[in-house]
Amino acid sequence: MFLEKNFYLDLSSGFIEITAAFILVTIFVFFISHYISKFVENRKISFPQLKSIFKSRKFFYFLLLLLFVLNLGLRLDDLGHPKRYFFDENFFAFTAQEMAKGNPQGWQKGKRAPGKAEFEWTHPPLGKEITAVGILIFGDKPSSWRIMQALFGAFGAIFIFLLAKNLFNSFTAGIFASFLYSFEAMLFAFSRIALVDIYLFNFILLASLFFVKFTKYRHYRYLFLTALFSGAAMSVKWTGSLVVVFLFSLSILVVFYKDYYEKKNSKLPWKSFIIIGAVFSLIPFLVYLASYIPYFLNGNSFGDFVKFQETMYEYHKNVSKLHVYRSPWWTWPLLLRPLCLYIEKIGKYREYIYAMGNPVIWWAGIAALIYSVYYSIKNKYYPLIFVVLSFMAYIVPWAISPRKITYIYHYIPSLLFVILALSFCLNKLWAVSIKYKIIVTYFLICVVAAFIFFHPVLSGERMPKYELKSYRWMKSWI
Repeated sequence: MFLEKNFYLDLSSGFIEITAAFILVTIFVFFISHYISKFVENRKISFPQLKSIFKSRKFFYFLLLLLFVLNLGLRLDDLGHPKRYFFDENFFAFTAQEMAKGNPQGWQKGKRAPGKAEFEWTHPPLGKEITAVGILIFGDKPSSWRIMQALFGAFGAIFIFLLAKNLFNSFTAGIFASFLYSFEAMLFAFSRIALVDIYLFNFILLASLFFVKFTKYRHYRYLFLTALFSGAAMSVKWTGSLVVVFLFSLSILVVFYKDYYEKKNSKLPWKSFIIIGAVFSLIPFLVYLASYIPYFLNGNSFGDFVKFQETMYEYHKNVSKLHVYRSPWWTWPLLLRPLCLYIEKIGKYREYIYAMGNPVIWWAGIAALIYSVYYSIKNKYYPLIFVVLSFMAYIVPWAISPRKITYIYHYIPSLLFVILALSFCLNKLWAVSIKYKIIVTYFLICVVAAFIFFHPVLSGERMPKYELKSYRWMKSWI
């Protein structure tokens, strides 16, 4: 394990200086907000027209549109850099290129290609097929390998807004969730690389959104859409099967609780159980099977398909090659081991792309998650119970996974629900008083500041070699 050597916290002087400045400014903001709040209360200042504008739906949708445009602009900026494969693009981007050409090897256990490129066959094909669509539309070039990831990354800001709004019945909570998503550094990095993970994250958000709608309105069309996007997640990566199992189990529990326990019925709702079981056993499987249509059209039988799945499982079970950036699951929430995606040496200069989280979001998110556990248990607040259970559902399996080599990006599905927990806490503080509105605003400014600070090592900006030290807050970083 990488923790065995060179893992102690070697805090840099930059980290100490930033932390000290943060503490001092936080104390200053707290006192200023206190006096502003007292001044407003004593003067009884009221802005009814302004308040009505800020609370209108049009205003919230306008903010959401701004966040979407911001997300899209950030992700499209210099998307073609670097102009070559980096990290695992030599597997995923290359295979998507071959799919766009109609090469049947793109859907099979392909042989090694010339150079460093190689067919990616260890994951289901849907993510690579989506990438291939971007190549078909925009041409075969680096920016086109990554265009669909950038679009999905931008739309994720809308999906998480809708999920938070429906969960907490609050437009403000939705805006907070979308804002945090927009400046989450690791989500940013994975929406600018031709891998398939960003598709998985979005399908998890959509499946969760329609599950929430199903629990609120009990229309089976929402259950169908939940199963559909759960199947899409599973068709991108097998970790998406956790979504299927988790949301199926919760659907059964929700129906049992609402139709049997709450109503004190004498008979179990077997009809609903059967419908849920049929939907979740059929729809995800059909979606998964549909992603392999080109595989079957190239002469492969269902028996070949089954053997192929067995081969994929054996690969993941036996992954044991050590990697310098590997990290165990319990270190992920603490942001102890970011992942290097790209390094380019150009004379005295360097270009870096790191998959690292925004430390303000990640570390504050731990506190928000702990509070969410406390609040949900004390108040039996089911939206937060769903958030906490979702967090657990997507991280705990990694503790028992047969795959021994894991990386910090495996944490992102759980991170989405950390963002939701944090948005709930911010929304709760925002509603208290003007003083807390100022504090929340200051926190959001810190989120943006951290994103801007780390942006050079998220996007591959050229810098002198010595500058990297300022981003190395711990010895295990960068």
